[in-house]
Amino acid sequence: MGQAYEVGTGRDIEGASEEELMRVALGGRIGSSVAEDNIDHAVKRYLKRSWRTREWLTKLTNEILDRHDVIERWQGTSDIFGS
Repeated sequence: MGQAYEVGTGRDIEGASEEELMRVALGGRIGSSVAEDNIDHAVKRYLKRSWRTREWLTKLTNEILDRHDVIERWQGTSDIFGS
């Protein structure tokens, strides 16, 4: 995300505020559609990996608490992040 942010804004990501970084990570415009697309891709990839990493914890918690609030992966269709 850092390199794409620098390309899009011309500023170093180290100087950006937390609010600015969150806005950009959630799809805010920075002036370069290519950089914005790269940031979107990186954020979606991070979210996918995070979700998959904690899948075991969600299943175990649901089993222990007798809950059924997990979104099941659909076979042969795109996931919730669209890829």
